[in-house]
Amino acid sequence: MSNPYNGYSWDDRMAKYRAMQRRFSPEELEKLAGPCRLCGDPGGPNTVVKFEYHDEDYSQEYSWSEPAAYVVCRDCHIYRIHQRFARPRSWRVFLAHVARGGYAREMREPDVQKELRTYREALKSGVTLPVLGPRNAGRRAIEDEWFSKLTMNPVP
Repeated sequence: MSNPYNGYSWDDRMAKYRAMQRRFSPEELEKLAGPCRLCGDPGGPNTVVKFEYHDEDYSQEYSWSEPAAYVVCRDCHIYRIHQRFARPRSWRVFLAHVARGGYAREMREPDVQKELRTYREALKSGVTLPVLGPRNAGRRAIEDEWFSKLTMNPVP
């Protein structure tokens, strides 16, 4: 199975994953903390948010710091970043949700799902989403963030 990503083979990706398992104990990986470097979700005592590494660079010597790897919430990692190739329009809608201050975990809420379905349909006419509040205060413009520059082409 080839499944290349950023010019790295599946074997390259798995080698770094195995190295991560040797380097970090399960307890250390469980203690990864937010905020998510994509949606900004801080997690916290009243929410169940798991954080994990998303790797962009699989070259050796391995690095688990930016820009080689980012700590992101599981919702961003599994359901957004890794689904962007199969669902590019959903990725753009998700980035609009983040730009307005939304968190990835909110994408499971029926009211948010309905709003974003409507937005997806209206996207063609230049509609924007309402801002959710001060969550993004001090944050760079969404188009300047690392995740806005991720390739949409699964094969380089």
